[in-house]
Amino acid sequence: MTRAGLPDDEVAARGAYRVTTAARTVVDVARAWPEVHAVAAADAALLRGLVTREELQRVLDRQWCVPGVPRAVRAVGLADGRAESWLETYGRLTFAALGLPPFLPQVELRVGGRLVAVVDGWYPDAALAVEFDGRVKYRRPAFGRSPEEELWKEKRNEDLLRSLGVRFVRITVADLDRRRPELEAQVRRSLAMPGPASRDFSETPREVGRYRDGRAGDDGWLARADDLVGAG
Repeated sequence: MTRAGLPDDEVAARGAYRVTTAARTVVDVARAWPEVHAVAAADAALLRGLVTREELQRVLDRQWCVPGVPRAVRAVGLADGRAESWLETYGRLTFAALGLPPFLPQVELRVGGRLVAVVDGWYPDAALAVEFDGRVKYRRPAFGRSPEEELWKEKRNEDLLRSLGVRFVRITVADLDRRRPELEAQVRRSLAMPGPASRDFSETPREVGRYRDGRAGDDGWLARADDLVGAG
């Protein structure tokens, strides 16, 4: 099949143009893109509220006989709308590929009722925080801070949490690409050590992700949210 009509509810208007909806576009690209990119696209659409899982499932059900749809089914199944960057998606899938236990995504850590950090991943028993670090947040920090201010704030907050028994693993794209054995060994060593029995901090997983409208960089999402509409 090289050409087919579209159901009315899979078409949207964008200015003077008719385009595919975000749900149809996510499924279309997931049939052809590599798995990490396909899952990242689904993560991004869910995070931004452009689609629901029900909408994605409805499109998948209609395409049960379309070539490549098993890839799309798997990508949608692996999506988690709490991932806030492509690197977090890549990290989550890499941890699964390495056989590491899944972490809780987007966990708020508070000290004395004050929000100190929202960590990308969290292992409660070990009090181990996983942070997927790209350079864009230091090159173009959010909320008007300079790179120096961003790094200083992060360091101070992390020092406070470390003093209370929280440990950190910071992971870059190079760790996920070329240093997987070393990364796996580091995470397993950290998980083998229990966290503090008495905790002077609270840990609260977020039920849904929170989209921060930042500029995309070389470590960010593959596309801005709007580009997911009609990209197929």
